[in-house]
Amino acid sequence: MANQIVLPSWVLIIRGLQLLLAIVILGMASYGAYWLRLSSWGWTIFTSLATVFIVVYSVLPERVAALQKIYNPFAVLAANATAVVFWLAAMGALAARRATFKYATTIESCYNDGSGGVCARGLEKRAAYVATWPYLNMMSACAGLCAIEMLLFIATVVVFGLAFKKQNSTTPQTHNLEAHGMQQQPSELGQNTQYAPQTQGQYGQQPYYSQPSGQQYQPVQQ
Repeated sequence: MANQIVLPSWVLIIRGLQLLLAIVILGMASYGAYWLRLSSWGWTIFTSLATVFIVVYSVLPERVAALQKIYNPFAVLAANATAVVFWLAAMGALAARRATFKYATTIESCYNDGSGGVCARGLEKRAAYVATWPYLNMMSACAGLCAIEMLLFIATVVVFGLAFKKQNSTTPQTHNLEAHGMQQQPSELGQNTQYAPQTQGQYGQQPYYSQPSGQQYQPVQQ
């Protein structure tokens, strides 16, 4: 099992905000898709559901001992980075779709097709969808919440990445120090073995000194 990354306690607050915003955005997107089925609403709904799964996977294995077997720091980091991309795409899709609504109006000023907040009105050459001001404001607010959700996931990616780098950089140093200490023990034994014959030779044998050429070496009388 991979080592668990230790994060600051305030990261749990950010996780709670991510989960809360995901649920709020899910409700807004579901309401918008009910009245008008747009691809931007569908992508926002998918991103909200994926965010709930990402937050649960990022928090529960850290708190529940029985789920630590499925914990993988690489998977957590990749999932949070993917959430940043998903929310950026959702924000851009909603903002782009909101810009296409040029005919904000009320139900009474167009043909009511039974959609409530959205109605179809025939233009000169084509039929276009127009929506009420509250519906368009809700779409703009949903895009803004997507931007906030993206920033929250950027914060968790940065904090998790720094903690992951710090933990992996300190762990090898500890192993190196332990291995270095184990390597020093044989060397110290070797040094003691090396000096032992020299001590015995110094006191157990008589030293010889060089004599002039032609003479034999004589031991020095002590």
